Amino acid sequence: MSFPTPDTLVPAGIDFLRELNNAVHDAHPNALMIAEECSDYVGITAPTDCGGLGFTYKWNMGWMNDTLKYIETDPLYRSACHGLMTFPMMYAFNESFILPLSHDECVHGKKSFLDKMPGEYKNKFDSLRMYLAYMFTCPGKKLIFMGTEFGQFIEWRYYEPLEWKLLAYDSHAGLMRFTKALTRFYRRHPALWADDRSWNGFEWSNADDAIFDVYSYFRRGDGETLLVIVNTAPVARPNYFIGTDETAPFRLVFNSDAPEFYGGGMHVKKQLRSLPRRQGNHSRLIKVDLPPSSVLIYRLTEQGNR
Repeated sequence: MSFPTPDTLVPAGIDFLRELNNAVHDAHPNALMIAEECSDYVGITAPTDCGGLGFTYKWNMGWMNDTLKYIETDPLYRSACHGLMTFPMMYAFNESFILPLSHDECVHGKKSFLDKMPGEYKNKFDSLRMYLAYMFTCPGKKLIFMGTEFGQFIEWRYYEPLEWKLLAYDSHAGLMRFTKALTRFYRRHPALWADDRSWNGFEWSNADDAIFDVYSYFRRGDGETLLVIVNTAPVARPNYFIGTDETAPFRLVFNSDAPEFYGGGMHVKKQLRSLPRRQGNHSRLIKVDLPPSSVLIYRLTEQGNR
């Protein structure tokens, strides 16, 4: 549902949106009212009795625009725009957000999401898997546009069906297996969604490594801790250091570079142990090998042992 930005609406228009959302939620408590809205108006998803507009979710257009601009940049030049991937966290909890990859971004010459990825054929699949895994591990609900799940190359055409025939190729079939596995992984791990509206569920390990094009962070929720490491560079990063305060080992639970996903299958450690050596703002460090254009997710094996 798309509306004019609230700052251009007359008070009567704002009252209408509040009454609309109240009426829908009263009649259908499980209905989702979602605002495709891109202003900095405060309270789009706040309850109406608190002065908000009462929408269930709001599209996070800033996240989409910034991260796509980064991911479409040639990796040689990404260091200069490293902050595009981290800036959305500055306002990630201002509203109940959905992270959208919508139809608007794969029409009118903008290319499909797979074709937006830089590099040659294999690089595109590696980068799209990495980008989707990054998306699924960020705070916010997820929205991907049809065809992205298996990597359609042509833009969306409303007058044609999706190119399901591409699943005959290992690359597209592998991406489809990846999307299914990523979705199942998301649903099984409450650290990715149980505390999705506050900093209690998210902590940076290192947000500022523009030299190596790596982002690392922790997701926490319902007694679970996940370590997410995103290598956006198309080269491996062996012996990469991650800061943590945890003493228990981390066990590998998801690898976007796995061969069944059409990944390179680079050998990575199945378990990581931290050493009592300061790394950044953290009291301990972990050494890990990172495949090119990949996301590795490790799960803390014990809790309450800082």
